[in-house]
Amino acid sequence: MICLSESPPDHLQWLLNTRGWKPWGLIFRRQYVYDVDGGPAWSARSTQFDQLRPDQKRWAVRLDTSPGRRSDWLFEREWRIPRPADDPALPLTTDNLVGILIGDPTWMPTTRAIETGYFRSGATGEYVHPHDPYAQPDAFLAQPPLWVNTALRIYWDPQSKQFGAASP
Repeated sequence: MICLSESPPDHLQWLLNTRGWKPWGLIFRRQYVYDVDGGPAWSARSTQFDQLRPDQKRWAVRLDTSPGRRSDWLFEREWRIPRPADDPALPLTTDNLVGILIGDPTWMPTTRAIETGYFRSGATGEYVHPHDPYAQPDAFLAQPPLWVNTALRIYWDPQSKQFGAASP
């Protein structure tokens, strides 16, 4: 199960300022969550929760305000996306990812080497045949495509306790 929080800007500010959540996250379109069979989590009173079948309980959060059993997560506005155990990954593309929330406007993801399929001489830097004794794979550094191709980057400024736009 992948759990998400639906948070309009005012609610997200409350989660960051009051609840102390870390300012890192992915922003999806609601329709995408529906398209991958996700939906809002159910808040069920304890008696209702206890009557749910096991396959229904994965969608539910027990709601109870009695002393010693308190469980109230309504502020989270939780959504869930069920995933099979043998394929738990959620496909991410720029078609379904609206934006990225980051905690530092200067943060950048780690770059990785992408090989071009060509070879350069370790001695001269010129392109050479792969069997050349000094041949080394030619590569360039790149950031993850989702980072590069996602237009909306929002950062949390802890000083002003406000959101700002990070340049793509």
